[in-house]
Amino acid sequence: ARKQRQIALQAYLEDQQRLLRVSYPLLTRGSDLCGEDIRYTTGMALANSSTLLTEAFRETAESVYKLSNAVQAVYVVPGSAADKAGVRSGDTLIQIGNWPVSGNDTEVVKQALTQIRELSRNGQPLRIDVQRKGKNGMPQSQSLLITPDRACSYPVVLGNGDEVNAYADGNQVVVQRGMMRFATSDTELGLVISHEIAHNSMGHMRAKMTNY
Repeated sequence: ARKQRQIALQAYLEDQQRLLRVSYPLLTRGSDLCGEDIRYTTGMALANSSTLLTEAFRETAESVYKLSNAVQAVYVVPGSAADKAGVRSGDTLIQIGNWPVSGNDTEVVKQALTQIRELSRNGQPLRIDVQRKGKNGMPQSQSLLITPDRACSYPVVLGNGDEVNAYADGNQVVVQRGMMRFATSDTELGLVISHEIAHNSMGHMRAKMTNY
């Protein structure tokens, strides 16, 4: 059972990372096509041991992926704003702006994401303090300045369904895990995601509701 949880969590994280890696450049480089539907983003995924799947996976998250109650960057998109600022996968966030990161449940991750979103709302640089292991194995703190990337304001999220499907609802794009398995190359997955982003940017969902 422990091994099954490890395999399941690994597959889940790989899907999350792939989805973020493929969708990030589509959302940022295509931002001029999204009109006023714009947000600013950093390209790092945050989590702690309480936020990955269910509570049953907490032990696996702690033992295999070295997660704890602290908020960590579990993935950084190559070439993203966070990557350019020097954020690395595994970094522990200890402060965002003037807000100290503290807590030990799912809420602290949500609060950290809210702080990042609010402090970078207009594209202004965001300062975060992180802690990582130094060359001597001892924890070292660094202060990093992230200049967020302009992006379409349609988060691309992973659905847990097995069906080969993806959809847009006007506010976000949902890609089911069945589609992740079906679209074997990143080019195929990118086509699916960009198709759904276009539905949102062209207002198809709003028009459909108006017609209805």
